[in-house]
Amino acid sequence: MKTETGQFNGLSEARKQFNAFQGYAAIHIDTDDMTAWCDVQEAVNYHSEGILTLVAKDGMQGRDDTYNLGALEKVAQAKHNDFNGGDYEKWQIDDNYRYSKLLWEN
Repeated sequence: MKTETGQFNGLSEARKQFNAFQGYAAIHIDTDDMTAWCDVQEAVNYHSEGILTLVAKDGMQGRDDTYNLGALEKVAQAKHNDFNGGDYEKWQIDDNYRYSKLLWEN
């Protein structure tokens, strides 16, 4: 199935919501149905192994963080591949340290 970003449906709209909001926000991806969405509330804990946090910001540090679509697509694909590869635990994939170069190189 071809999606709007080549991979995750909804990523472009989730990015717009995330970038426009100053406060807690997170973009999540679902590795099962290949969708993305933005939550603009305190940390939501999804009880599904296949739902990963793509990026997040809180109400103080990083409240003005914004990302371009190309960077988010690269990180989403890398996290999806790491999740499916089974070499990392979910908490390692949710943390952006491993993916920081991809977020900031565009």
